[in-house]
Amino acid sequence: MKDWIAIVDDDISSLRTAGHILTEGGMRVSSLRSGIELLEFLKTNRPDLLLMDIHMPVMDGFETLEAIEADPELDNIPTVFLTGDEDSGTETRGLTAGAFDFIRKPFVPEILVLRVRHAIEYSRREYREENGTRPNEVHEDLKTETLTGLKGKVAVQQEIEHLCRQWQGALIVINIDNFSLIESLYGEDKARLILKDFAVCLRTAVRSTDILGHMERDEFVAYCPNTRDEEVVRKKNEYLNRELRSIMHKYLGEKFSLSPGASIGAVMAPDEGREFVTLYQKAQEAMLAVKKRGDHGFLFYWKHRHPDGRRVTGGLKVMEELYEERTASDAMVLPYEDFRLIFRLFVRMHLNRPLDSCFVVFYLGQVGKGIQNAEKPDNSAPVIGEIGDRFYEVLSVSLRSSDLVTRKGDGVFLVLLPRIGLSDGRIVVNRICKNWAETGLEGRAALKWEMDLVQ
Repeated sequence: MKDWIAIVDDDISSLRTAGHILTEGGMRVSSLRSGIELLEFLKTNRPDLLLMDIHMPVMDGFETLEAIEADPELDNIPTVFLTGDEDSGTETRGLTAGAFDFIRKPFVPEILVLRVRHAIEYSRREYREENGTRPNEVHEDLKTETLTGLKGKVAVQQEIEHLCRQWQGALIVINIDNFSLIESLYGEDKARLILKDFAVCLRTAVRSTDILGHMERDEFVAYCPNTRDEEVVRKKNEYLNRELRSIMHKYLGEKFSLSPGASIGAVMAPDEGREFVTLYQKAQEAMLAVKKRGDHGFLFYWKHRHPDGRRVTGGLKVMEELYEERTASDAMVLPYEDFRLIFRLFVRMHLNRPLDSCFVVFYLGQVGKGIQNAEKPDNSAPVIGEIGDRFYEVLSVSLRSSDLVTRKGDGVFLVLLPRIGLSDGRIVVNRICKNWAETGLEGRAALKWEMDLVQ
């Protein structure tokens, strides 16, 4: 029997996109336009999960969830919020209210399917546990989930295995240093408190699109799609070590004598493989090399294997050149002719398998002269060229690594947003406009934009 998802969103584009993705993922979908409509629907229907937007008229997602939680016959249906908000306070409020998870717009289709499946599976396992029917063979894996609130070994392996076959990214293994000694000296109860708090820090350190799990007693794993920048891993390492030191001092005292910290090993997919076991073993090898150094640092597998910088030779050298980009955290910036060729290829692919994707044109011109000035820049005002360069930078850092950007002339900028509908496209454009406003340059140039779906 197919899993049954009730999607609630007042935006037709988001409703249609999410419904299409989940249907393609083998699920049954019911689409609803408001919280009031959902409550009426639930009087006679019991879906396996509610996927609900937060910002809806009349009755928002929080109010709808509150009404559901107040009904004892409905409070065991897991709810996952969809939101374009980047404010962490929104997520905190939702989790406190009883939401199982958050998925941020615009979402990645594969990750949407995986997170929905995980919410359903976890809810069913909790129900079996509460009613004394939990299968023995998954007892230890679920025990770990109960302790940390993270996916257990079996669940996270399955999700990462699927995701890394679809998306490039970084597999990261995080191991708490000296944990066995801490457990021996301070006891199992203190060790469990440390694990529980550290799991909270890990959730803070990753994005909502990342997959995070608890592999063993002192070891965690994360898969970060579209992460190719070593600087991202470095920042995570610094944050986690800083927080772990605070946790250790909190439970073990300021005079704690052991050196608190975590060691991180990382590996790139598909560079080093696409199967979870292969990637995990390589990331572990890099992590163990860090432990031998004893500096609570991080290391990528290829640097561990080839410290002089060499990676592959012979026939595989061609593949290395194809994958030579290692820092694709921003949008792909292309010359206009390259952008045009890729756009034409994308249109052909779209004809074979339609899926909402947006094309956006930004016009930048002198204040008071409108769009015409952007299409035909005034050469007597070179400041537009300088401002255009700055706007080009803002575009690049405001978009995903899978998005494409080019520049046509001095004041016309083209953006391709794969797998994003009009509603989510507006969220992206609003983020770009917000980032542009923060530069303080918006008053020196008029910015306008047009958007449409790729046909």
